[in-house]
Amino acid sequence: MEFSLAFLVLPVVLHKATRDLVPATIATKLHVWIQRHHEVRIGFAQHMQNMVPITKEALIFGMQHDAYQLDERGTLVAGLQELKPVDVIPGSDAEACFKKAFFVGRWFADAGTPSSVIAAWDVTIK
Repeated sequence: MEFSLAFLVLPVVLHKATRDLVPATIATKLHVWIQRHHEVRIGFAQHMQNMVPITKEALIFGMQHDAYQLDERGTLVAGLQELKPVDVIPGSDAEACFKKAFFVGRWFADAGTPSSVIAAWDVTIK
């Protein structure tokens, strides 16, 4: 995953209204889905900005534990260690977030260039 896209994941999966709208399969293309659910873009940039410190902490944690690393192009790639799964209560919000985060990573990978994915959410990088 492109490093910059990591900053989109938490605002998508932690915001319940958005998470509940995210499709179940990557057959639904991101750009088409956003056009159908344009309301998910309202306030998204602010949600993302609010999550930047948490996303940075998560990225640092994962890199310190060698779960992933940055390659020479600035892409997050799998590291040498696999983080152990966290026990969550079946049917809980935590479980829903884990499942959607896994899905969103695959969905973004299939959605085009990182700049087009970021633009689809009406986010500008400064």
